[in-house]
Amino acid sequence: MAGGENNLLKDCVGVDAIRHSGVRITTQIYIAHTMPFSGVNRLDGVSLLRCGSDKHGAYNGAIQVEAHGHPVESIEIADCNIFASPYAAIQIYNKIDERGQGGLEMSCVITDCTVTGAALSGLHIGPDTPGHVEVNNTQFSSCMLGDVQNDSDSAKLIINP
Repeated sequence: MAGGENNLLKDCVGVDAIRHSGVRITTQIYIAHTMPFSGVNRLDGVSLLRCGSDKHGAYNGAIQVEAHGHPVESIEIADCNIFASPYAAIQIYNKIDERGQGGLEMSCVITDCTVTGAALSGLHIGPDTPGHVEVNNTQFSSCMLGDVQNDSDSAKLIINP
């Protein structure tokens, strides 16, 4: 999902994504640089098994939400199941480029998801990632570095049981 308006990825399965994330939500498009999101952009009923990877020394979560050049707003992740991620299950971060540009707002709501097994965290918010992440009724188990890892001083994280 690379920018656009009112995107929906629904009821699908990803297995063994070995070069990147199982699902990547980003404003970065390689042919047109960057493109903003508008409206509500949603993952609904997505299941991922062994998704996520290491790419040139940087890891990619099974679900990766990345701001690059534009804010990433109105992202909803609902009823998703992530199993055995070799890195973080859900990764949210702000990409700072070689010119030091970035620092863009993120807005993401995660609801009714299940994470079973991650070699890193169940949810990782990267450094220098401003914005808002809300987690509702989401279950984490067997995450090697803990359920939630917030490395950002400026991200507001709300966790509701």
